[in-house]
Amino acid sequence: MAEKKKPENVIDRTGVSQDYWNEFHRLEHYVRDHKDKVCPWVEQGKLKKYTERFKSDEYEDVVNDKNYKRVGVLDKIVKEINTMGRNNKCDIPRVKLLLKRAYYLVHGKKEPEGDETKKSYCTEEREKEIHEYIKEKEKKEKEAAK
Repeated sequence: MAEKKKPENVIDRTGVSQDYWNEFHRLEHYVRDHKDKVCPWVEQGKLKKYTERFKSDEYEDVVNDKNYKRVGVLDKIVKEINTMGRNNKCDIPRVKLLLKRAYYLVHGKKEPEGDETKKSYCTEEREKEIHEYIKEKEKKEKEAAK
């Protein structure tokens, strides 16, 4: 079995790989250039969640104590954007807010005041759910590897 690698270009202050921004970067450019519609790969639900981009069979330490909150929120953002695209009900202003939120989560920059997306995702209850889910998943993966 090949040795697992760690995601590259991990930003120290966030614990998230800068390479993951590429999932959103294409969409950001498309939305900027085609203001009235969302791009074809979103319509097909093709944005990848963090753990889809960095699969556990190839990578180690993908989700950890440092980044699990951010990864959980990023995954929710991907789910919302993909759902909008698949349902053909894409709210471009909402997508732009979600892209802004994703940028701040990946890069760890200070979030702007009044960021509407923060309210809908970052509750203590949701953070606990995400943390418990990730810990349970890691436990199962370790048991399966034995």
